[in-house]
Amino acid sequence: MSATPNDTPTPQAEVVLPVAARRKIEARLRTRYHAYLRPGERIALEVEEEDDFVFARLKLTSADKRFALELEGAAIIQDQDAAFIAATSPRDRLLAVIEFLADQLNDYFRVQRNQRFHLDWRKHPCSGLTVRFRGVERSPELEDQANRLLGETSEEL
Repeated sequence: MSATPNDTPTPQAEVVLPVAARRKIEARLRTRYHAYLRPGERIALEVEEEDDFVFARLKLTSADKRFALELEGAAIIQDQDAAFIAATSPRDRLLAVIEFLADQLNDYFRVQRNQRFHLDWRKHPCSGLTVRFRGVERSPELEDQANRLLGETSEEL
């Protein structure tokens, strides 16, 4: 019996940053910014890897869900120098994006949380890498209340 193209296993994408490593980075960020964190605030990191980009989201949230800061960064292959891509791995690029986001969080804390971010993606140079970055402060509790209110209003109409 010969193998058909459908029978061949597809290669699994390499996980650039396993969950355990992500948790370790979160713990280091909590330690690094401990003096700036308000009681109950949490730092969380989400990552995504594809063939042509790496993405990270750094979230700072309050315990009561009234505040959330979301900082997002991506390194897209088409934005990078070919020699840089050849000399780095996706993991290197992802860690550089995470460090860029950590620096943005540091700047945010240094100006007493008064820094404003762009809602659209902007390119920033970072140690030979071009990082697309955006950030936003949100009020999840108010957004949920607004959605419920809008949901009730739309049902009544």
